[in-house]
Amino acid sequence: MNNQKGIVPVVIVAIIAGVVIIGGGVIWYFTSQNSTNSNTNTKNTIENTNSVMNTNTNSALNTNSKVNTNSTINTNNNTIQNTNNVTNTNTTVTINTNSALDETADWETYTNTRYAYTIKYPDNWYVDTNYSEADFTYRAGEQTYIGGDTSWSNYSNPSQYTLGTIPNDIESVNLLIWKVSQSSSVDDFINGKFSYYDKESFISNDVTVTRLFLNDENGQESERRMLLLKQDDRLFDFTYGQNGSLSVMEDMINTFQFTN
Repeated sequence: MNNQKGIVPVVIVAIIAGVVIIGGGVIWYFTSQNSTNSNTNTKNTIENTNSVMNTNTNSALNTNSKVNTNSTINTNNNTIQNTNNVTNTNTTVTINTNSALDETADWETYTNTRYAYTIKYPDNWYVDTNYSEADFTYRAGEQTYIGGDTSWSNYSNPSQYTLGTIPNDIESVNLLIWKVSQSSSVDDFINGKFSYYDKESFISNDVTVTRLFLNDENGQESERRMLLLKQDDRLFDFTYGQNGSLSVMEDMINTFQFTN
């Protein structure tokens, strides 16, 4: 009986110890879980913080990128401004260059009031105006009326020379003005007097110019050329002399203008 009484306290102590151990285990388990969750939450918080930081950093970077974009825009604006400055400079240079290259820019200007036209000629040439303002007169050789005879040359008074005394380096451009029907055309004139010529037309200063030329037996264009312009009852017939006057004549025609 006494032994049983001694066993009871031991059993109670063992039960209590077991309860304490089990309870401690349970507490440790939940504490560990909480710690794990806490760590997990902490990790997630850190990750979220990192994410936020990354987002903010990226946002900051993007903001910086925008600033750079603005910088780029400013750079482009500066570039455009610089380009405009260059363009203006080029335009000025181009104008000066064109003026320098335009051989007729400094040429002399001849004005004829009787036949109402102006034309430029080289500044080192001479113009023979003895009959330039004369009215139409009948020319038996051509069986028609012609007037306004004018000659431009690098020699003064080129008509003074005969076939045997013409200088080798003489150049000249000559003009005859034919009296024609006001209703007729340049083609009518060509068909009546120069039908054996080939022809082509171009526009110069709003004036139609017809070029007449001959082809030799090889189909090559010969040196003989004429440039014809018409206004009302006046047909302007330009021809050139020997040597290199062709290019001068064509440059002169490009400055030709009617004044009425």
